[in-house]
Amino acid sequence: MQLRRISAAGTPPVTLDEAKARLRVTYDTEDPVITAMIAAACDVVGEKACRVLAAETWQAADFSLSGAVILPKSPVTALVSVTWLDAAEAVQTATLSDYSLVQTDDWSTVQPKAGKTWPTALADRPDAVRVQFTAGYTTLPAALKEAVLLMVGHLFRNREGVVDGVSGADLPLSIQGLIDFYRLKWFG
Repeated sequence: MQLRRISAAGTPPVTLDEAKARLRVTYDTEDPVITAMIAAACDVVGEKACRVLAAETWQAADFSLSGAVILPKSPVTALVSVTWLDAAEAVQTATLSDYSLVQTDDWSTVQPKAGKTWPTALADRPDAVRVQFTAGYTTLPAALKEAVLLMVGHLFRNREGVVDGVSGADLPLSIQGLIDFYRLKWFG
């Protein structure tokens, strides 16, 4: 299955003011750098936790689909569309009311309702059948927000890839510990 982000979060789950307060930065000259660090920290924490931290649109696609399809991002908030490519590779759109979205905080599946089926794509492509959905928290859990803020602090203080005299680590343990509390073990 292919997965692609269609649209990124418009508003990050951690504001510039929150990050600057954590960093104890009172001046504005670092604002562009801190804003970029917030975005990077959200990406890292989200990927490590296998979760989407703020509302984004995603597309899962495959040659064909059958049964209940697990959507590989969480938490899913809505099903946007189900489309497929016909023999001429023209996009056809299915009726959304023909599908059920079953969701929890940890996983979501989509499947055809009783008496309905997945569309049969005629194009032989890995993106022949596409499910578009939105995912992301409306309110970020405290542990994940803290992980983002700690990651911003780590990036702010360690602006180079290598720090002399310090052993390398994937992520500082405090950040990894907060992420692990929410990390989806079944998919990551």
